[in-house]
Amino acid sequence: MKINSQKKQYILFLLAIMLVVFFAFQFMATATEGQLVSVVGTNQTTNEIGRETLEILLQLQALSLDGSLFEDAVFKYLTDFSVILVARPMGRENPFAAIDLEEALKNQNSIEPETKPAL
Repeated sequence: MKINSQKKQYILFLLAIMLVVFFAFQFMATATEGQLVSVVGTNQTTNEIGRETLEILLQLQALSLDGSLFEDAVFKYLTDFSVILVARPMGRENPFAAIDLEEALKNQNSIEPETKPAL
């Protein structure tokens, strides 16, 4: 009997600690919840944001570009190494649908092998 009462006390002690820990986490979660919802820049009004945007637009309007860069011999020496991409089938409409073996073989045979551009 004495062993059973000690076990009961031990179990009740563990339950009490678990409840304390649970409520402590709940309290901390509600205390920090307000911080998670805050919005950056709420101290600025709409007029201040509009004024900053207008200042940036006026600075951009004052910019002038010099076109002599494009007439420079170094710029004309640059080479375009772009590669033209050929449109290819992207895949199955439903990737989670069961695979039909005949359709897969038919699609595999219809795809042309990739050609590498000459360097």
